[in-house]
Amino acid sequence: MCLSPKEEYGGGEFELYVGRKMFSFKMDCGDAIIFPSDCMHRVRRINSGTRKALVGWYGGPPFK
Repeated sequence: MCLSPKEEYGGGEFELYVGRKMFSFKMDCGDAIIFPSDCMHRVRRINSGTRKALVGWYGGPPFK
């Protein structure tokens, strides 16, 4: 979930790879993306400002 308005940062696009397709999102405050943890993803470099996000995981085998 993005906690920063998109006007407060430059760059920082969230990229999600599904199969051979790449989807890119410029997230705004309150936007959330839910996806399987085995999907390749990244956040592009922040060019200016500050991008804050809340990240969490649900399910899967317990950590030991």
